[in-house]
Amino acid sequence: MSAYDTGLPWYGVVLAFVIASVYMVPCGMIQGVTNVDANQLNVLAEFIGGYMFPGRPVANILFKILSQDVVGQGLYFAADMKLGHYLKIAPRTLFWAQGLATVLGALTQTGVTLWMLGHVPDVCSEDQANGFSCPNGRTVYSSSVIWGLVGPARLYSVGQIYSPLLHFFWIGLILPPITYYAWRRTGSDFVRKINWPLIFVGTYNVPPATGINYSSWYIVNVVFNKVLYRRFFAWWTKYTYVLAAALDTGLALSGIVIFLAVTYGPGVQFPDWWGNTV
Repeated sequence: MSAYDTGLPWYGVVLAFVIASVYMVPCGMIQGVTNVDANQLNVLAEFIGGYMFPGRPVANILFKILSQDVVGQGLYFAADMKLGHYLKIAPRTLFWAQGLATVLGALTQTGVTLWMLGHVPDVCSEDQANGFSCPNGRTVYSSSVIWGLVGPARLYSVGQIYSPLLHFFWIGLILPPITYYAWRRTGSDFVRKINWPLIFVGTYNVPPATGINYSSWYIVNVVFNKVLYRRFFAWWTKYTYVLAAALDTGLALSGIVIFLAVTYGPGVQFPDWWGNTV
């Protein structure tokens, strides 16, 4: 990078884009079939960048962003295009709307972040009064230290403490073709439904998630995509996705209103009860 001394050479930028282009279609196919985000370049990019740029945490962060976020944003664009196709919106019109929203979103988030850093007392501290403890920023910082400064060579290379985890590279490579061959030989419906990328992504999401995440996803999926789909198909066709969008929008708006009206202004702390202390 020539404008700023980030420690990331030009070939690192090129490689990050190459990795993103290779993973774009497979991740999109898995997400389109399962509705699960299969973009797990977060750790893989840090792993590769840690070996290529040891001792350079900023370069590791940039390498991860230029690979993982390119795939993520590309899939968001593709998903919007798919929804626009269903709504019969012209692709060029939708693309201009996406581009405008991207510019406005980047400027707005940057402005809000700069304002918060300059005006919110004790921002990013662990005991910040309104909860502005910057957990995502802390995660990025910790990752940059582990993968960029310490480096995967000290943790995952042959003979190191976590080196057995490297076996999952070849395990993940051979399991899908073996399962496909078994299905072609047996014709088993159970084998046909085995989705190894989905299984591995599920285990990847376990540390930040809890049992209620998976159980609630399962219940909602069974109710809407099995019961209602089979018994009330006309209702399902007309209202399912509208209801999903309404619930997402309501959650986002209620979160803002509750924070401004209860937490940030009066400073009321959320009460402790069995549901958040068990």
